[in-house]
Amino acid sequence: MRLFIVSCFFSLLSIKTSTGPPQSSQTVIETDMFEEAVELIKQYEGWHNNHYPYVGYGHRIVSGEKFSSDISEEFADSLLRNDLKQKCAIFRRFKKDSLLLGVLSYNVGEYNLLGHKGKPKSSLIRKLETGNRNIEQEYLSYRMFRGKVLRPLEKRRRAEFDLLFNKTKLNLKTMIKEGSVVTIKPSEALSIMRLEYLIGREATIIQDLTSITRLNKGFMVELTESYMGETEWFIPIESITDEDE
Repeated sequence: MRLFIVSCFFSLLSIKTSTGPPQSSQTVIETDMFEEAVELIKQYEGWHNNHYPYVGYGHRIVSGEKFSSDISEEFADSLLRNDLKQKCAIFRRFKKDSLLLGVLSYNVGEYNLLGHKGKPKSSLIRKLETGNRNIEQEYLSYRMFRGKVLRPLEKRRRAEFDLLFNKTKLNLKTMIKEGSVVTIKPSEALSIMRLEYLIGREATIIQDLTSITRLNKGFMVELTESYMGETEWFIPIESITDEDE
């Protein structure tokens, strides 16, 4: 039965993966990602010289700040970094996705994601709250203005998603090793396999099946308690959460 379900999964599911070089353990770290996020924002924000109350690389002047748009690049850089850290802190509960959400909110505002007063919570946030990280379309939806796709915004959203989301997935992969104790979480891939009953169960990684050449990435795990008479199951990478995460 287990082999039948896994076979069905491979025939039904096609996951887009990065074609970059293999990543060694700890190659992608938060500091590197933050630096790349800063450079990406600079590239797409450009320099705000006559866009008051926005200055530098998109910092919005708030009450109590006594400077104009005539600021140095060094000061603008420090403003950007501080603003981005504050945005990421707002989304800290989303852990590995906090930087991606912080970068998006730097451009569109956190209330457009989290909702505020009469504004509803976005589908992007609602999906992440269920543990479903299949959010590409929801993220790219923030390329619209007044109902029309803006090509510059579309290009920016794609660059952000490809840079940060794909790297955070690789970072998750390199952090989880054989022998790691994990908790199985909800994902679209797990639902396709009809293995929702395994959600919340504890398991030990026994084989890493996330190599760059594999189409369907995941792990063979050994459940603490058997399911359908089996303890060893293939679990898609989207459904693996490290206990130390």
